Amino acid sequence: MKRTLLIAVACAFMASPAMADLFNFEFGVLQTSYSTSTQEFVAEVRDQITTGQVVRVDSSPAKAAFDSNWGPGDGNFVLALNISNITPTTADGDGEFIITGTDFDTISGIVDGQWTRGVPGIDVPTFRGVLAEVVFVDDPGEPLKDGNFDGDDLTFVPMDFSTPQPWEGMLIDLTASKLWFSSSWTDKLGGSVDAVVVPLPGAVLLGFLGLAAAGIKLRRAV
Repeated sequence: MKRTLLIAVACAFMASPAMADLFNFEFGVLQTSYSTSTQEFVAEVRDQITTGQVVRVDSSPAKAAFDSNWGPGDGNFVLALNISNITPTTADGDGEFIITGTDFDTISGIVDGQWTRGVPGIDVPTFRGVLAEVVFVDDPGEPLKDGNFDGDDLTFVPMDFSTPQPWEGMLIDLTASKLWFSSSWTDKLGGSVDAVVVPLPGAVLLGFLGLAAAGIKLRRAV
């Protein structure tokens, strides 16, 4: 179970002291599907192919790594978007993502942004947006909490950040296979995703990315 989330982050964000408090995550070679009847896009891991990681990037760096085995207890990553306002070159997307650790910890949040398409059949469609209401749930169902998000082979990330959750201002840049939302597809490999949490207001992030001009708004949980 591995998929890659690719996110382009401005150098100013990477140099920001606030950035040191939070984390990023990436999953490569995701399996994607889309249904024209439900207008739902899904990116998820493929067993024996996808790999990924969650990385703490402050002064106490740590990494929860995931190999390509995605059986029961091996973790998971799923991102689901409702697709709307489809044109030949753009489409809006909003939905949720969830990363599951090897002891069933979760990191989840809301996604909102826009797909863009270059030359059909040649360029890979790219989604860029923001994440909000990002939360970590520690060992659900277990009385003892260790405060860690766990990966394979005893790797883990302590989630005791100085910035309290829910976290806002996560940027996301997601790629998919060379398909578009004019037709359905299932289980196509090629998607990837990278993301990074930056504790800045969503409006500031939109300004940096130029998304405000595209009319993309940060969604918040009700």
